[in-house]
Amino acid sequence: MSDVKALIAWLLGVPQDLPVEQSGATAAFAAISGHDVYAVMRWRGPRDLTPRERRLLRSTGTAIGHERSGALYAGDVPAAATTAVLLPQRLPAAVRATLGIGPDGEALPEIARVPLGRALTGLGARRECLGVVPTPGVRDADGHELVIRSVARLWLDSPIAIVTERVYGQFLDAFPMDGVRQ
Repeated sequence: MSDVKALIAWLLGVPQDLPVEQSGATAAFAAISGHDVYAVMRWRGPRDLTPRERRLLRSTGTAIGHERSGALYAGDVPAAATTAVLLPQRLPAAVRATLGIGPDGEALPEIARVPLGRALTGLGARRECLGVVPTPGVRDADGHELVIRSVARLWLDSPIAIVTERVYGQFLDAFPMDGVRQ
């Protein structure tokens, strides 16, 4: 089985009752690589939610969310381009602070390198997979190959975020999945 198929099977096969720190893409990247995973944010701040995002987040009356866009790294290897659209008002204050988000969704001056899934550790947040597909031939703006697109919804008592990870081919080249187990 190819590494792309193995990672897709991993992401699709994770039980949804596990906390996000054990079931999310960050956990998968750490297990596969054997490295701590950290985030490098390129952009973050408030923005209008799309109708689809409002529906998925069940955000009646809320039209503004907070977006974090950047990359996840395993050691010095880029694992995935990532985007998270959050509802800051549904996050505990400590999580917002860890992520560099103010109480009204504004970006605070410090830029946290903590992935969203790790910031939610211990809170019982769950990851609901909305889809994982291979993306052959897709490249990012810098020309890097993107081999998988994964979309998930994160929950506490209600939906708190929609996350998209676009896995870099370079990550699977650096960390082949032969013998890696969930």
